[in-house]
This record gives sequence, structure tokens and C-alpha cells, in this order.
Amino acid sequence: MFRRLILEEWQNLLLILGFLLIACAFFAIVVKTVRMKRKDREYMANLPLEDEEKRRSAESGETTSSNTSDEQSR
Repeated sequence: MFRRLILEEWQNLLLILGFLLIACAFFAIVVKTVRMKRKDREYMANLPLEDEEKRRSAESGETTSSNTSDEQSR
């Protein structure tokens, strides 16, 4: 099936360029996270994953007008 697909030389260069851009972005993120200071890591680890108000209303079973509008938009 892929033998029918004929790529020109410039198209191969675009594939390689796209791969290199994504690989560079990935490695930059990895290097940044590895070199992160301990204080910053602890701050990120303690960030809440959801809003406090939403968590409280979900625990109590109450629905607010903002929650119902969010559910209706989905």
C-alpha cells in the first residue's frame, strides 16, 4: 500500500524538519523539568487540580448555577 505513495525530495525534508522540531521541543521540556529547583517542584506538586468551590459543591451534592450551566453546555 505504501509503495504507491511517492514522496518528492522536498516533502521528505518537511517530514524530517517536523520531526526535529517536535523532538527539540520535547527535549527542551525534559531539560527544563530536570533542572527545576526544589522550591518550584514543591510548589507545582502542591497545586490543586480543581477549584476549591467546585470540590466543595461536589462533596456536598449541591449544584450551583455555574455548575448547571457547565453541564448544559456539554
